[in-house]
Amino acid sequence: MADDLDLPYVELDSIHWLPDWEDIDAEVFRKEVQGIIDENPDGWVIDGNYVGKLQGLVTGQAETVVYVDMPWRVWFWRVFWRSMTRAWRNEHLWNGNRETWRNHFLSRDSLILFMLKRFRNYRGKRVENFRAAAGAARFIQLSSRGALNRFYKERGLDR
Repeated sequence: MADDLDLPYVELDSIHWLPDWEDIDAEVFRKEVQGIIDENPDGWVIDGNYVGKLQGLVTGQAETVVYVDMPWRVWFWRVFWRSMTRAWRNEHLWNGNRETWRNHFLSRDSLILFMLKRFRNYRGKRVENFRAAAGAARFIQLSSRGALNRFYKERGLDR
């Protein structure tokens, strides 16, 4: 989307995750993200949410917020297979971090365990909280594969 709009792309995970999967201090995180926003007054595409840590910093300054709200089963399997593929390929992510089999199956911080714990409250309040954080920004909620495909097609975007 950033390429199609000719805007800078910012992946919040690349800022949030320090080496050895240490997460960045919330205040430092907010300052770094605000710096990026300030450096790009003509616009930006920011990927990720971190609504709790950023406290509406991004959504409050956004023109449009696109919330991809796939059903839990779709979300789970996409994240599961993406993570397994990254581990299999030993893919470098951010700041020297890599997803590993140990991260997924033998860690209390496992993304898979996180997803399973969040199953019950995956939708509902999350959508309400994200919509509220969007404030005055145009809020687009994409809740199915068809909606996501239409979103791309209507805007002439490549997937």
